Amino acid sequence: MAQWDGSNKAPKGQYRMIGTDTFPWPHEDYWIGDFASLPEAKELANTRSESMNVVAVYDENGTLLFPARTDDPKV
Repeated sequence: MAQWDGSNKAPKGQYRMIGTDTFPWPHEDYWIGDFASLPEAKELANTRSESMNVVAVYDENGTLLFPARTDDPKV
């Protein structure tokens, strides 16, 4: 099983999805997974975001490609 090193950088040629639990302070990030395609990661990201948990997708350089989506205007 893969381990998360705490980085937003995905393995080469993949896309990393990171979630953020916005309920506790400070907010807690957690690794959801690495994906072979951006459309696959974006599709799952849209189903995983909630008011207290938001997700974002990053590329191999750690660049944000798909911003977190939430109904909470404070995030």
